[in-house]
Amino acid sequence: MNAIENASGQCEVNNVLSAAQCRTTEAIKAYPGVSMLAVFGVGVGIGAVLGGLMPYGSPFAGAETMSERIGRQVCDALNIKF
Repeated sequence: MNAIENASGQCEVNNVLSAAQCRTTEAIKAYPGVSMLAVFGVGVGIGAVLGGLMPYGSPFAGAETMSERIGRQVCDALNIKF
């Protein structure tokens, strides 16, 4: 059983899951920008978690990133030793 949208654009709810689907759809229609940012944030969060789970033996682990290289160059220019 699914939610069915009637002619006036209102959802006719047949069960609890359909009610949740209707509320979500209406919220997305009402606030598309906020919905997009929320989904983007979830994607960034998932990417951060998966990036943190990558093993240290991966091909990318030994490579110096651009920010590390620039930071090292700045420290060398300022004669800061770590």
